[in-house]
Amino acid sequence: MENPRNNEIRKTIKESKLYFYEVAEKLNIHENTLFRMLRRDLSTKQEDAILSAIKELIESKRIR
Repeated sequence: MENPRNNEIRKTIKESKLYFYEVAEKLNIHENTLFRMLRRDLSTKQEDAILSAIKELIESKRIR
């Protein structure tokens, strides 16, 4: 099996102990939409938005 696209984003979400649905909610999209987005090469803008959402979620979990 070949390496899935956007492996770094998938890895970051899993290592951060976040759920994909949390990232999707932060982006105001459905979880399935996020999975579909991750199947293809992302634009820089999309990648930045996802990574920003992950960062914000990590920070919000630290505060709790």
